[in-house]
Amino acid sequence: MVGDVVWQADELESAKAKAISTLAHDVKNPLAAIRLRAQVLARRIDEGQITKEQMLEGLRRIEDSTREACGVLSRALDNSRVVLGRPLDLAKVEVDLAQIAGSVAARYQSQTEQHHLAVDVRSPATGMWDPNRLERLVCELIDNAVKFSPSGGQIVIEIDAIEDEAGATATLTIKDPGIGIDEQERGRIFDRFFTGSGPHANRSGAGLGLAAAEQIAAQHGGCITVVSQLGEGSAFTAWLPMERKTA
Repeated sequence: MVGDVVWQADELESAKAKAISTLAHDVKNPLAAIRLRAQVLARRIDEGQITKEQMLEGLRRIEDSTREACGVLSRALDNSRVVLGRPLDLAKVEVDLAQIAGSVAARYQSQTEQHHLAVDVRSPATGMWDPNRLERLVCELIDNAVKFSPSGGQIVIEIDAIEDEAGATATLTIKDPGIGIDEQERGRIFDRFFTGSGPHANRSGAGLGLAAAEQIAAQHGGCITVVSQLGEGSAFTAWLPMERKTA
């Protein structure tokens, strides 16, 4: 018992160190971009060599980087709640799942040449969800697919909706051609701090991404399932009840 408690404490401290390191790295990039863009604008203004259009474009880029930095900090705050097992605050509005998935996929596509991200909207899927949390869920699943497909290839993001006696449910499925998941580890992939084992373990992460995604799905009344074959890729599916906006 004492050994288990010590091990859990060591695991928590290790996860905290990884989380802080990841936060520092992720927030440094947008802050550096803001600083550089501000310096360039200031120099051009001082030299009188800037047009209104260039000024507006520079300000737009600063705004984009600021939004990115805020997103990093927001995810860090969410992670602290996930670590402590506390619920996330949700602000539900009517959301188009395909629109969010397409936006996230385009962002990841701009960062990789090895992978091709294809969005397949089989049927419209709109519901009352928290857009920021839903975006986080999509990000975590796509990030996982990219990370564990080191040889590249096509990643398919499928959007669908199912109607049955229980009501309407939206599905978001991310299929990757990656390394797959060992059967012995499949039951732990949504555990907090779990980063896998073996040569393909995610040693750079804190092991909170999939845990956060699962919690987001659960707080929306849904869940995430996975089908995977070692060496042949994985398919993660988020099931989200489609609440309708009431008059």
